[in-house]
Amino acid sequence: MDTHDTFTVTLHYASGHRITYTYTATMRDIVAADDQKLFASTEDSEVILATCWPLNTNWKRLMVRGTLTCVAIQPVE
Repeated sequence: MDTHDTFTVTLHYASGHRITYTYTATMRDIVAADDQKLFASTEDSEVILATCWPLNTNWKRLMVRGTLTCVAIQPVE
């Protein structure tokens, strides 16, 4: 994933409602596993995706910060 790519997170509720949050990647970085950027709060509606890097190690983290760009609420069908 690169900056300006979009990704979605969809929540499915027991009532049948779904809410889909669309985010645009605003930052991509490789950081130390304990880097505070992974946990920093902001005023914006953001999410951070993080995974171990390189694969199959716990040495560093690949992080992608996404800013909320759209919320879609889908009612029960």
